[in-house]
Amino acid sequence: MDNSFSPTLKLYQFKVDTQKFQILHVGEVSSYLGSYFSTQKMDYQVIDAATDTNSVDIVLVNQVQTTWLPEGVTTIRPIVNYTATHTESTSTDLVHFSLIPILIKYLIKIKESIDFMNKNRLQKNTHLFLSNVIKCIDDHIDDHTFTMNRLCEELCMSRSALSKKIKKLTGQKPTQFINAYKLKKSKHLLAVTNWQVARIADVLGFSSQQYYSRLFKRQEGMSPLQYRIKNKPNSEKSAHNSANSSL
Repeated sequence: MDNSFSPTLKLYQFKVDTQKFQILHVGEVSSYLGSYFSTQKMDYQVIDAATDTNSVDIVLVNQVQTTWLPEGVTTIRPIVNYTATHTESTSTDLVHFSLIPILIKYLIKIKESIDFMNKNRLQKNTHLFLSNVIKCIDDHIDDHTFTMNRLCEELCMSRSALSKKIKKLTGQKPTQFINAYKLKKSKHLLAVTNWQVARIADVLGFSSQQYYSRLFKRQEGMSPLQYRIKNKPNSEKSAHNSANSSL
């Protein structure tokens, strides 16, 4: 066989909902498949045999046109050899072209299922990682000497790795994430306790009341005391207002 012959290679891509699917077709496309691709509004381009095809989902080979595959294509799976005509061949590796659309639909469903599982796994891993970070913060929340370096040691990560991961998962730098978490806890304490602002700042490990108040106002648009008055239970608000009116 003359392996210098290079069959037509066409790379097809179409989108089903959010799922992209790529097909590399070797040989001439049968009129039936051509109509199917057109119905599915598949964009395609002729590619060079040396083109990187790692993103290809399936290789279709028109057995009538050629039995030779270019170098590099044979490493991609699955490869489906099909015939555009009925054949007497007993080969189990040869399918009729009318089955190709069904095969493609099943492969898309498989890809969707894999993407769904990967997304759930990523969400689970993200939740677990951030839960570990928060646990470390809670364990040392009133320790003013608890630094980023110690947090990294607790999590067995380098500072750069921790920064990159928290930034990727939350869009925040580690210090921003930690401060946002502490400010959230402080809002709860302001609403349910009568602790002084200085005590809340100290309990949550802020370096000073002034620093805490400045961060709080930047995030909430009001001071901690203003937030407390606004978010106290109604009975306490009434008592507060009555006390002020009697003065």
